[in-house]
Amino acid sequence: MQSRDAAQIAAERIAADARSTLAQKNLHREKTLFDQKVSARVDYEQAQAEAAAAAAEAQRARAAASAAQVTRDGSSVIVASPISGRITAENASLGAFVQPETELFRVADPSKVQIEAAVGPADAQRLSPGDRAIIELPDGRTIDARVRAVTPGLSGDTRSATAVLDVPGALQPGLAVRVRLLPSRGAETGGPARIVIADEALQTLEGRDVVFVRTKDGFRAQQVTVGQRSAGRVEILAGLKPGQIVATKNAFLLKAELGKGAGEEE
Repeated sequence: MQSRDAAQIAAERIAADARSTLAQKNLHREKTLFDQKVSARVDYEQAQAEAAAAAAEAQRARAAASAAQVTRDGSSVIVASPISGRITAENASLGAFVQPETELFRVADPSKVQIEAAVGPADAQRLSPGDRAIIELPDGRTIDARVRAVTPGLSGDTRSATAVLDVPGALQPGLAVRVRLLPSRGAETGGPARIVIADEALQTLEGRDVVFVRTKDGFRAQQVTVGQRSAGRVEILAGLKPGQIVATKNAFLLKAELGKGAGEEE
């Protein structure tokens, strides 16, 4: 990428090298005169200090040019990705003027994709690095993953923490997935079983929270007690038993049918 700053950095590097070379020559001359007892020690020591300062400045200028990846001719800088991977987004076009903070390309390493999952405050306290997680893909497949870290604070908008998961294998960046976390630290001994269902399965009927449970005769509305909500999931504190099957995507249709006059079975 052509850059006026690159030319300035290259010029500073050349000038610093020239000053360092001159200071070294002056030091050599002063040392010769001092050895011949022609000049005073103070002149020799002053030349030593000036040579050391010039050498340090030359080193700084070379380091700055190297960090900026200035080309040999000083007219351009090389834009290099800090990681190896594939380009997933390209925002640059030939001949365009860009600011220093402009994102030119986005590079991702498919073998190191991470997933960020929203977690409720109570569940976040139960999670630890290394805990197992199950990633549910849109096509129905599942992948095992591990929790790398959990944010210590809560988001101001969602009031949820974020669990960062390491996923083995290759996943497409930006893919929407569903995460099932398996905390190593369980609920308190003797506490109720924690049942979590999709948020769309929960309906409101006559002011009560209900879900539609499958029976041999169809579905019936079952009143439940709701706990925390997070990332499209809702915790059921009471009213359901492990293993019961509830309606999810079409739960609102069952509610509509009841609204037409069908009575609720208890």
